[in-house]
Amino acid sequence: MDNPHLEEIPHAQALKGLQRINAVSRSWRALWEPICQLARSQGESISVLDVACGSGDTLLNMCRLASQEAVSIRFTGLDISPTAIRFAANAARSLDLDVEFRRANASEIANGPRYDVVCCSLFLHHLPVSEAVDLLGQMKATARQMVLVQDLRRTVAGYGLALTVPKLLTRSQIVHVDGVRSVRAAFSIDEVHKLARASDLKHAEIRKLWPQRFLLSWTRSPVGDP
Repeated sequence: MDNPHLEEIPHAQALKGLQRINAVSRSWRALWEPICQLARSQGESISVLDVACGSGDTLLNMCRLASQEAVSIRFTGLDISPTAIRFAANAARSLDLDVEFRRANASEIANGPRYDVVCCSLFLHHLPVSEAVDLLGQMKATARQMVLVQDLRRTVAGYGLALTVPKLLTRSQIVHVDGVRSVRAAFSIDEVHKLARASDLKHAEIRKLWPQRFLLSWTRSPVGDP
């Protein structure tokens, strides 16, 4: 899944497999709670950008929740892969959900428009340390109010889950291989703290999530952060 130029059919199969895994873990819930709280506190529409959105399932699920809970949120997802963007846009149309998906490189988001919330789910572990720090810095520069990052933790239990769960939920060999590689490449909680400090995300909160994941949340101070 690290290769944005994967052939379309196996890539689409892998995206469907990851959707099933995310559905079991309900991974979007951890992102949704702070986003919903912010939307309610604002009393007006807010904007959310999902970096490296993949199949788009995180935004599509949050869009449904926003409708159910009557909060006004404009959702945008970006990914470097044209296959992922087509997959996500088709899913949005089939579900009649108003979510924008566009192709863009995550390393260039600071050159684009700003959003109230910039989030990223299960992508950070694909990056070496220097690029992870750069991405977090760009997310901070792009976010008017909040940065949220959800990702894997590098743990023995996480490795065991990666060996077994994908094989139960998908026949995609890409997902089977990628799951194990992803846990090996993931950051520990201590390492995530170091990434936050290196990217100047002052006072970022980092907490453990089930199953073997973490959530980094950072909120811009009312007086404004540099």
